[in-house]
Amino acid sequence: MEPQDNKKLALGKAVSAHELAEAALNDLTKDAPDPRYEAMAARIRQNIEELKADAATSSPADRV
Repeated sequence: MEPQDNKKLALGKAVSAHELAEAALNDLTKDAPDPRYEAMAARIRQNIEELKADAATSSPADRV
């Protein structure tokens, strides 16, 4: 990923990366649940919500 100086775009990239990580962890636990991965996925979901909240209050003029 290219570096961003626009905060809103950077937050969007962070959300996307977290969503990919969550999907990968879900794949790992699909057939064999693992409490470690499930805990990681829960933390990622929390991070996604926080990133989305930050993105909702950012404007395209905000700089990183």
